Amino acid sequence: MSDVVFLEDVILSIRIGCSSQERSERQPVRLNVYMRYDCRSAGLSDKLKDALNYVKAYRILEELSNSREFVLLERFCEVAAAALLELGAESVRIQASKVRCPIPGLQGRVGVEIERSKDDSGK
Repeated sequence: MSDVVFLEDVILSIRIGCSSQERSERQPVRLNVYMRYDCRSAGLSDKLKDALNYVKAYRILEELSNSREFVLLERFCEVAAAALLELGAESVRIQASKVRCPIPGLQGRVGVEIERSKDDSGK
């Protein structure tokens, strides 16, 4: 299966960082989320109930960003991937990067990318 439902260039404000000072203020984090899902049923029926609902996916990410704080981007991505798999995705790939680089002098962004699947759930 090669179908993918995605959210790209999502910017969420998250309390994230290695120090309590860094977590004291919300930081913008850019997300690209790719969810493998067999879209054939939705394509044939034209019914939302047969689709992986990307509005629900966004709401999950938004709620997660507003309800917790994280030390690492890796942890945010793990928690987000687990929640998105519950929507019915076969696998989830998440790219997360800090919009404001925490490394003095580095121009650009730092981030992580993870991929998780339902088969990984017990590991």
